[in-house]
Amino acid sequence: MIRLHILANNDSILEQEIKLKVRNALLPYLNTITQTASSKKEALHLLREQCNLLTSVANETLSLLGANYNASVSISNLYFPIRIYGSQTYLSKDAVIFCTLSAFPFSAVAADKERLCTA
Repeated sequence: MIRLHILANNDSILEQEIKLKVRNALLPYLNTITQTASSKKEALHLLREQCNLLTSVANETLSLLGANYNASVSISNLYFPIRIYGSQTYLSKDAVIFCTLSAFPFSAVAADKERLCTA
């Protein structure tokens, strides 16, 4: 399982809507990139190769929405609480596509040394 986690610029209603629009813009690319992978390891490799593209998609979406900040995208192993959405269970240490929407990007390096990609 590979999780997509998008951290909004802040908790305002507008920023949460922007976060969802960035997510919606990224999902088709993520599906296209990973659909040919035969394993999680291969999917992560393909995603790592396309980090710049994912960052560009997020930034183009932010620009179209009039946001005055950029996104940073990384693929890491980060610890998050176990989540259950319908029939899907996301474990506490799944690989994560981490997209930060902020003028002050989060550095996942401090959170986990197993960083796979930074854009």
